[in-house]
Amino acid sequence: MKSTILLSLVISIFLCFTFYYIIDRIEKLEKRIEKHEPEHLKITLTAYTLRKKECNNDLENTATMLKPIPGYSCAVSVDLKHLLGKKIYIYGYGVWYVNDLLNKRYKKSVDLLVWDIKTARKIGRKKDIEIVTIDKL
Repeated sequence: MKSTILLSLVISIFLCFTFYYIIDRIEKLEKRIEKHEPEHLKITLTAYTLRKKECNNDLENTATMLKPIPGYSCAVSVDLKHLLGKKIYIYGYGVWYVNDLLNKRYKKSVDLLVWDIKTARKIGRKKDIEIVTIDKL
């Protein structure tokens, strides 16, 4: 009888602490979510390939010193430099990783790294495309 009461007491205490821990974690996560305000921007979208004449003869390095990956990597204009190292969602094109910079003459621009010239030409030059930053919480 005493062992059953003791076991019930231990289980109750364990459940109370577990419940408290879960509530505390949820509150902390909610605070982090409230602070996270994704940035919405309108940009000009273009595409490029890994050809020497499009990449300044340096096909292996980007501004973040990571190897560029077609279909995943993109470059942004210098005025969007704060996006380096972040993922962005481009409406109609999916999630891309920003790891390179464009020439300083471009403003509010994103250049997608694609596999071939045909895909790059298909994308062409599109204005007023909306992007959203995706930060880790």
